Amino acid sequence: MQEHSRESTYNCSKCWDEFGGKYDEKYRIKCPCILSFGNPVGKPILIVCMNPASDAYCYEGSNPGDGQLIDRNNPKLEQENYFEKKKFRPFFDKLWTLFKGPDQPLKDAIFGGTWYKYPWDKVAVVDVVKCPTKETWTKINDNKLKTAMLKNCRPYLEQQINDKNLKIIIAYGSSACEYFTDYAKDIPYWDVIKSKLNDKVNVILIPQAQSTPFRKPERFWFQNTILELLGSEKRIDIKDIKHTFEIDLYTSS
Repeated sequence: MQEHSRESTYNCSKCWDEFGGKYDEKYRIKCPCILSFGNPVGKPILIVCMNPASDAYCYEGSNPGDGQLIDRNNPKLEQENYFEKKKFRPFFDKLWTLFKGPDQPLKDAIFGGTWYKYPWDKVAVVDVVKCPTKETWTKINDNKLKTAMLKNCRPYLEQQINDKNLKIIIAYGSSACEYFTDYAKDIPYWDVIKSKLNDKVNVILIPQAQSTPFRKPERFWFQNTILELLGSEKRIDIKDIKHTFEIDLYTSS
């Protein structure tokens, strides 16, 4: 099922068929669509953003060995194995700080004690819209095109979030939060709702600006919310949460 989804996503031409050259010239990066960062199949947690950034792919002159970009010559392998590399893009490093510990309660609840080193063993990142675009989602001012992109990409997203093992969606960024709240005008700062696409799954809303570091109270709330939603009786004390600037991501503790 996932293989079919990947192949059909890479070859998707729905928006181009509908809007032609206007879509390609103004908005789309001419590379295969991105279904995920990491393999989302069987993961208990998915982070859902709005759409991939324009710099997601390696271009001529860039270095595909730096572990930060997807090689467009082998997108399937690069996407599934993205988090097996030693370096990640700063975007994902920031997300990683949400899960930084004390590790053991989260490892026990989320990963069954099997989180080897990185949370990406059991967490994947997907987007509502699969096409990398030249502009960020909020700067695309063609509402007719945006509506079509949402409609055309929805089957791919639905397949991902209907995975039987999925328990929690983390909607990351204001646009992704708006998508899960039917574009409500007032989105709570951080909150939990039921998914409109799968009512068995809880959605944690994180609409804050993505350029700012997570504060200690935010990470404290997030980690205890994860534990509660997964049915764990354990809780983390805020005194055990380090400030973001104190975190060393590339250690196992």
